[in-house]
Amino acid sequence: EHGFSVTSTLSMGYDMNQLKNAPSAQVNLAVSRAGMLIGEFMYKKYGIPYVCGLPIGEKSAMQVITDLNEVAIRRENKVLKGKTCDQGKILIVGEQVQSNAIRCALENEFGMDNIVVGCLFGKEDNLALSQDVNLSSERKIKEELNKSNYKLIIADPFMKQLVKKDSDARFYENPQYAVSSKIHGSETARMTGAHFNTWINEQDKK
Repeated sequence: EHGFSVTSTLSMGYDMNQLKNAPSAQVNLAVSRAGMLIGEFMYKKYGIPYVCGLPIGEKSAMQVITDLNEVAIRRENKVLKGKTCDQGKILIVGEQVQSNAIRCALENEFGMDNIVVGCLFGKEDNLALSQDVNLSSERKIKEELNKSNYKLIIADPFMKQLVKKDSDARFYENPQYAVSSKIHGSETARMTGAHFNTWINEQDKK
């Protein structure tokens, strides 16, 4: 819809032709931490720049499109992270790139701030802001979920049982495949573009 042609999609199910054609791309879009590592490799080997982020939220999706065009011209990589803060009021637990994208969407679409990303699968420094935390164990996850400064938590439904019953924080369920597999389905596709805005509004009504 915005004038791009997709050369290759290097995710599950790609074939050798897609792999062979990948170095002909003008710009890459990395939508996961693993994708960013591939983007870094292709930038160093072939000089192909990348944008690292997910088009979550209506305004944020358009920002990704703008960034892809600019990065293709300037040949400088861009990682979408959001804004720094001193103390978080909102905690997003999950994969870093998706969590960063949710943070950007909350900021851009709803004017929210003071958002912390809790990294489930290791913290990649290039993806992190100063307030972000590495949640390397269940104990650390539980401790972070129950900090009194958080008024909103976005995390896998399985983690809700780690939150103390007297907590006044709202909890928005965002299934993570590596945590609850397919038990709760996948929210990622529903969050793309303006679907995220609808999803947030639905959560607020619950």
